[in-house]
Amino acid sequence: MRLTVSGLFRPDKLILVSFLGIVLFGFQTATIAADYRWDTNTNGGIQTGNGTWGTDNFWTTNGTSLVPWPGAGNSATFAGSDGNWTINVSGTQSVDSITFSNGGYNLNGGTIKFENINGIAAASGKTTSINSIINGTGGLKIYATSTGEATLNLNGVNTYPGATTIKSHVRLNVPIIADGGKNSGIGKSSSSDSNLVLDGGTLRHTGAAASTDRLFTLTEKGGNIYASGTGPLKFTNPGTIAFSGSGDRFLEIGGAAEDTSRFSPVIEDGPGGPTLLKKSGPGTFILTGTNTYTGGTTILSGSTPGQGALQIGDGGTSGSITGDVLDSTTLIFNRSDAYTFAGVISGPGVVIQSGTGITSLSGNNTYSGGTTISTGTLQIGNGGTTGSIIGNVTNNSTLAFNRTNAYTFAGVISGPGAVKQSGSDTLTLSGVNTFTGGFTADSGITKVGNAQALGASSNTITINTGAALDVNGYNLQGYTNDIVINGQRNDSTGAIINTHSDQQQNAIRKISLGSDASIGNNGSRFDIGRNIVGSTCITGNSHTLSKVGTNFISILG
Repeated sequence: MRLTVSGLFRPDKLILVSFLGIVLFGFQTATIAADYRWDTNTNGGIQTGNGTWGTDNFWTTNGTSLVPWPGAGNSATFAGSDGNWTINVSGTQSVDSITFSNGGYNLNGGTIKFENINGIAAASGKTTSINSIINGTGGLKIYATSTGEATLNLNGVNTYPGATTIKSHVRLNVPIIADGGKNSGIGKSSSSDSNLVLDGGTLRHTGAAASTDRLFTLTEKGGNIYASGTGPLKFTNPGTIAFSGSGDRFLEIGGAAEDTSRFSPVIEDGPGGPTLLKKSGPGTFILTGTNTYTGGTTILSGSTPGQGALQIGDGGTSGSITGDVLDSTTLIFNRSDAYTFAGVISGPGVVIQSGTGITSLSGNNTYSGGTTISTGTLQIGNGGTTGSIIGNVTNNSTLAFNRTNAYTFAGVISGPGAVKQSGSDTLTLSGVNTFTGGFTADSGITKVGNAQALGASSNTITINTGAALDVNGYNLQGYTNDIVINGQRNDSTGAIINTHSDQQQNAIRKISLGSDASIGNNGSRFDIGRNIVGSTCITGNSHTLSKVGTNFISILG
């Protein structure tokens, strides 16, 4: 018996059609076959149990008389009650569609060949497993029977050649994901974006480390990709994901695996609205595409600090995002070239610079978890009037500041790394800093906010042409190494100045000239070498030191 229904289904509406107990979702043209239910006795109603599909006469259309499976052109429903039911599949069994109204069914062995409708409806709030091989001439659409999450495990190495569509409220677990054209949990279709459709559902990898070149389509309902197996999951295709439907949408990547997975496809905005990217779970996901989506990025909390990271780049020259980031755990930048991120990073999370290149943050960031520089350079600002961070910095490489307006950084900078001032205006460091890699001013004015603003007392401090160190009324004699000066800031501002109204007679212990240089400004007095016994306070190295400005400077020793 067959009922053909045409024209009922619209892509902007969810329409449910029920015929003899099978519920189908979203078909635009559906051929609804006779519905045979798995029933292990004739006591009336549906009594489920273990058995073999293909040899046991455990099928009914009325709940009382049992018949053999009739084959292609019919649909199969497994209902009755929840449990742990084993249905062995004998040989190849042809079917139009399968509905699981209850959970705990395990279909094992053999081959299930889908004809015509090619749909599986999984029980919402339940878990079902198909361990048989699935083949057929088309694709496979997977639905939930209602709005609760339905979990379907496809554990076979499936050979169907068409598209896999994962509808809303479905969690599809597959242990095997492979390149396009190879048998896998989601069939053997090509890597074309049309052959994997996330239509509100979740694709969850549950097996060993896997890599795939498959692209996919994201509908306006969004979708999820989870790496939850024993190894990482890598989407290697650098192409752009496709979209269907109109409006805002989201893509969530994550999962329970604590490995480092990779996502290379480019994420853009879809028709009619922006795309939001979410990162969840304890593992790290690396983005290597040049992404242009504008809906922002949300990094959801991991189980422990440092887990659940989203990483931009994989040590090369690709990998980027636009827009703002809500960072609840860890955001990592890892590129080998110069990269500027202009979005605002907020939330309680951490930011890590781990690439060998220069990452410039030009947004006015408010994230509160602190900053770690592992390698390369993290630059605050990129030659404009924006770019800021708050909180402390663990600096194992280089922290640079580059703004064209005045900026104060109040966090504590620690670690073996170096600090640089590259901006053209005034940088004020007011934290009690302990970094040990030295300080260099290449331009602008560096104003100290305390006597330890330039890090550890053993630091080498270098002031280059076009830059100045403003002692700001503080005693900097705790810095035991010579302050190296090269040139002056301009004709009226030398390499060392004091803009504070207070005089400082213990300003500088010693200086060393790397070139002809000048000191002084139109500010207050500061002295060099006071109370320093048995040491030369100026090492000229055959260069000339000049005084500029109107302030008074005393050089002793």
